Amino acid sequence: MKPIPEPTGVRLTADARSRAIARIMEARFMLTAFDQIRDGNAASWIAPANAMGRGIYDQAMLEKKRLQRAPDALLCAELADLPPGR
Repeated sequence: MKPIPEPTGVRLTADARSRAIARIMEARFMLTAFDQIRDGNAASWIAPANAMGRGIYDQAMLEKKRLQRAPDALLCAELADLPPGR
């Protein structure tokens, strides 16, 4: 895949990138809820009935890796695409 060039002047600090990625991930996947289940109830997390939840979580982790490699301009664009209040 060809990298997306960053427009001049779009630079995020490491902290701003981290917050942007966290906001995008929470809006798309509600990771806080998954983390609470995974960390608070291991038996429920590994249960066969939760296979879909684990699959969604795995997809979310792949998306997080993609966002971590994304240029600042793309993160800003994805933040702008989030619904208000998310």
